[in-house]
Amino acid sequence: MIRSHAMAKSKLKPSLAEIATHSGVSAATVSRILNHSGTVSRDLVERVNQSLVALGFEHVTKGYVAAICPMAGIVTPKMEGIITEAERLGYTIVILYITGSTEINQRSLQLFKILNFQAVIILTETIKPEDLRNQYQLGNVPIVVVNHRVELATVHCIDIDRVVGMYKAVKHLMSLGHRKFAYLSAPLETRVSLDRKKGIDQAMEENGLTYIFRQSDASAETGFQMTTSVMKDPGHELPTAIVTFDDQVAVGSLEALKAMGLRVPEDVSVIGFDDQFITRHTSPPLTTVHQPWVNMGKLAMAKVDSVLSGRDLHEGGLTVLECPLIVRESTGPAPKS
Repeated sequence: MIRSHAMAKSKLKPSLAEIATHSGVSAATVSRILNHSGTVSRDLVERVNQSLVALGFEHVTKGYVAAICPMAGIVTPKMEGIITEAERLGYTIVILYITGSTEINQRSLQLFKILNFQAVIILTETIKPEDLRNQYQLGNVPIVVVNHRVELATVHCIDIDRVVGMYKAVKHLMSLGHRKFAYLSAPLETRVSLDRKKGIDQAMEENGLTYIFRQSDASAETGFQMTTSVMKDPGHELPTAIVTFDDQVAVGSLEALKAMGLRVPEDVSVIGFDDQFITRHTSPPLTTVHQPWVNMGKLAMAKVDSVLSGRDLHEGGLTVLECPLIVRESTGPAPKS
């Protein structure tokens, strides 16, 4: 499934001959640039684009950029940031949806054989940059990975510091007097899950504390189930603070505590991760770690433009953003008893 975002409205087109004469290149080269077909040097693309502006043609797209994301990815702030920045810079974003269906994924990715993409932004761990580059002969086309990291010198990664984000969340609870914790995790099968647990472990080790650990798929339903399991387990002291893998798990945890007649934060404090829109409207509003998703998308697109324009000669590298703690009413002082 494919979705394209055009970037501007156009006036009457000048002829290929007019553009070719003005820019000093052949009409065939102009045609390849306008249709994004075949390989043309960046210098020639820039010359033709400058001529289009001079000739009064406003619809100057710097080229197509593929954004590969999960089916739900189009509605995320990360994609919002990519599209907003692409519009500002003058690129056309083509969104390629990835689902659980191999057949659908193959159909989406076949567009690499049709369009001459100037760059690729990957927002899913399902697609491996090196496999994509090799399978579709992408050569030195810039590839930017968002929200995770790969160890490739030719791929730039935009990621967040989840370890420090979770560390700050736990330290906040400790500053409120909490010493008995539970952590409700997603399965420890991804770097995201491992990083968040690492942040908790660091805070606990510094203070000589341990915590109750549960893991399951990250959802409100499993958050409810894991919280119920923790609070009804006679084999350990009941926690006064519950740290959750993400906001969806936290929502389920809040509901479970309410169902058991426990007050948040008077009896138990709850903290999430992500700062999804719903966190402002839970009861009580959820303390959480903010992920700068919109900025991640904008930075990914800015990196693409920087490489394509020749301002940045390093296609690889890593940009790490901080995750600030957003304190709301779901966390409070540890109960005295």
